Amino acid sequence: MGDSVWEELWSRLCHQGTVYSASFAALPSLEAAARRWPAEHRLPALALGASIVAATDVEGRREEFLRGFEETVARLGQLALETIARPLWSREEYVYLLQAALAFQGDPLWGRQLEGLASGEFHGMCPSCGADLYVVVGEKGFFVSADDWVGQPARRVAIEPQLDNVPPVGRWLRDQALSAQQPEVANWLRYVFGTSSCPRCGQPFAVPDAIKSAAWPTPSSAGARAASRPALPNETRLPPAPPATALAIPYRGPWWIKRL
Repeated sequence: MGDSVWEELWSRLCHQGTVYSASFAALPSLEAAARRWPAEHRLPALALGASIVAATDVEGRREEFLRGFEETVARLGQLALETIARPLWSREEYVYLLQAALAFQGDPLWGRQLEGLASGEFHGMCPSCGADLYVVVGEKGFFVSADDWVGQPARRVAIEPQLDNVPPVGRWLRDQALSAQQPEVANWLRYVFGTSSCPRCGQPFAVPDAIKSAAWPTPSSAGARAASRPALPNETRLPPAPPATALAIPYRGPWWIKRL
């Protein structure tokens, strides 16, 4: 299918990250298409299916929508694993395939957030003070900043790569990247699972904890973030918002949609 068809499907099935009952009903068709096509053409179907499965903005009850499609999701996961094993992919494509594989396996964090490795930047939040953070991993460096760092003299705190004490998902990701001849991805993953400290409060943290805090802010982190920002003139300080069920950063679709 052409790019315009995929753009239309994304708009209808996962518009700005929001999914519906019809989105889940489309999973068998996406699985059938991915199975029918050769590996080099599967990425759009797998990426869309994974985004539906991993979406946090669901118009209705996810459990009800997924009922009856459990085997379809499992088959999509197997297709994703078969596809990432092929040495066909650019670095960005490979990251999205890894993310899809984790989404189909039910990983609620990296099944949605790993794409930051494709763009070179994750959204983070300090687990201690709630400050919003730029977590940069890739060609632009390996650091954390609390301010917009592009072309500006923002303070940058280095990320220390994790070499040994990596959680199972981190080891799995790195092993997959090495097996698929993706050495840059394998190296960068050491920083994704590394450590740094907050440029605002100075407290150390594990990078995955900062990414998780931004994805699912707790009442305490939301309150700390609000308290760390000076009040504007004539501004009434509202109480902290309740826990968010959606991600702090709106989902904009994969990199190959952005090129259209």
